[in-house]
Amino acid sequence: MNQSLSQHVKDLKAALLSLPATGHNGFEGLIGATLREITGVPFRLAGSGSQFGVDGKSTYEEDAICFEGKRYDGTIPRNEVLSKIAELPLTNNDTDIWVLGATSQITSQLADDVRRRGAKDGIVA
Repeated sequence: MNQSLSQHVKDLKAALLSLPATGHNGFEGLIGATLREITGVPFRLAGSGSQFGVDGKSTYEEDAICFEGKRYDGTIPRNEVLSKIAELPLTNNDTDIWVLGATSQITSQLADDVRRRGAKDGIVA
């Protein structure tokens, strides 16, 4: 990565980390707005409390997309990500696609494990 790009990535991460973790004006809201722009699907954020692996989900049931946001400065704990995808079927049996939005890199091994875990319940992650 060249020097200029590296600095832009650092600046972007600093800006993301300056957002509140939750809420419409926070990191979760940014993920929902970004997914809406990419997919054309509107999203709603989950309220506080037990969310069973969902910080937000598509407004309409037929879209069956949900997301989880992880705003971390350092490494995202493996168990936190795996537990979210494992909890998802407990209350969201209609989910087809689960998106993880994170401020830290997810290793290929963890991404593979999340995909395998999601596939057990028919979820693309």
